[in-house]
Amino acid sequence: MNPDLTLHRKIGLLVLPYVAIQFLNGFYLPALAQSPVVFWIYDISVTGFLPVLIYFALTKLNVSPREYGFKKPYSLYTTEKVAGQALMLFMGAGIVYFIARSLLLALYPPSNSFFYGNVIPTEGILRLLAALFFSVSAGVVESAIYLGIAKLLIDEKLKGSAGRYVFVIVSTVVFASVHWEQGVALMITAGITQLIFSLAYLRINYLLPFIAAHAAIDFVIFY
Repeated sequence: MNPDLTLHRKIGLLVLPYVAIQFLNGFYLPALAQSPVVFWIYDISVTGFLPVLIYFALTKLNVSPREYGFKKPYSLYTTEKVAGQALMLFMGAGIVYFIARSLLLALYPPSNSFFYGNVIPTEGILRLLAALFFSVSAGVVESAIYLGIAKLLIDEKLKGSAGRYVFVIVSTVVFASVHWEQGVALMITAGITQLIFSLAYLRINYLLPFIAAHAAIDFVIFY
């Protein structure tokens, strides 16, 4: 990578392929889903291996996971606090998500939209494993990129209230946009949920509760 680039531009360039793939995948996911083997090879590569490569590349740049929100609970108090925050986020954002989804699906019925739930096995241990993979990978990776890294990049350019407003807007709009393949209703619902998460992240500022809440909401959806 060009040594003349600033650190934060390098970080942006590292996460750009993942964001671009998420944005473009609606054009080809329906075709990939026709073959479960091809789909799962693709999805594990993109949501599993690619984020690992980004993590190691960030480490090579001396960017610690703590800088983009991965902070450990070091005591029982903090563990309980994280669990409580995750539960509040799950209940609050989850209730809003499912109400908004029901209302918006009535207004904007899906038409040939791709939905990840359609590629999950219908029963047995494979259904459980697929739902866990989708929910945990989305919780970890999407929280890291659209909350942690997004805020890290914006904080470098904008401070104070302006930076907070821009972070919330960018995080919400980009997160909604990369879910367009699931139809208008679910795209808007994803944006509403991310709006709640991004506002809450301004106060909490570490990712564990968001990862847990995001994964729990997705698990309910997929399983």
